[in-house]
Amino acid sequence: MGLFKKKNHQNEYQTAQNQMNQEPVTKACERILFDEITSDDQKTLYLVDKLTKHHPIVLNFEHVDVPTANKVLAFIAGAVYVLHGKTIKIDEKIYLFALPEEFLDGSLDEWVRQFS
Repeated sequence: MGLFKKKNHQNEYQTAQNQMNQEPVTKACERILFDEITSDDQKTLYLVDKLTKHHPIVLNFEHVDVPTANKVLAFIAGAVYVLHGKTIKIDEKIYLFALPEEFLDGSLDEWVRQFS
């Protein structure tokens, strides 16, 4: 039994094939999901699922009653808090929810500045 083993060197073909299998890198502002809340249905679970898959979410609460808006906002903001993300108020009834790594490329901050 040896303490050291040979390193597995990949040839150029294997390296290129591995790179082709990876998803292309996109800016965070290109992955934003825009949606409007109309009720507290299963859409909130879907949105939190998308958030965990690195899609920033912009939600419009203009066409929903206040108790429902508060319920959905509290649920999604709570999920964002647990994931150490940010909730940013864009307008009176429009919010952005995103994970911290979505802000690393700077595109999401730039997008927020355009609407502030």
